[in-house]
Amino acid sequence: MKENLAQVAVSLDIAGRRSLFVLLSEDGSINRMGTGSPASPDNDLYIGAGQSALFTSFLERVPEEIFAFQGRYEVRERTGAECELAILFGTRANETVGFEFRYGAESEGPPREICDLVRAAVDVTDHWYREQQAMTGDGRQNGAGPQATSQTRNEMPKRR
Repeated sequence: MKENLAQVAVSLDIAGRRSLFVLLSEDGSINRMGTGSPASPDNDLYIGAGQSALFTSFLERVPEEIFAFQGRYEVRERTGAECELAILFGTRANETVGFEFRYGAESEGPPREICDLVRAAVDVTDHWYREQQAMTGDGRQNGAGPQATSQTRNEMPKRR
């Protein structure tokens, strides 16, 4: 399965607010917004290219056997802020496979293997993300740098 993957999108919403968005593609495209922390004030979306090694690094941390468990999961008795996590993989055949979880911030969340994928997406993009923040003064300096728009913030492959 991994050899057919062309991109991955990781999205985490906490209490209806996007706290993390990562998009990595084999063509080197990269998007990142937020840290995954509900307290993070950073809502700027940084968009770049030429980073195909980051996609490869992420895939190296994805266990092949995890795809046997793809699907949508929901914790019925949720406590705390509503959380929605999606990890979606786009294939070269334009199909989407992945995982979606709905849970409470203070209740049982996704399994460790899924949390590891979220951490991997953050880890492999973190250096690039910090560089973008420093170069753009959080996207606000001199009007230069990536533009954060509501249209691009919510882009994510649709699940089939």
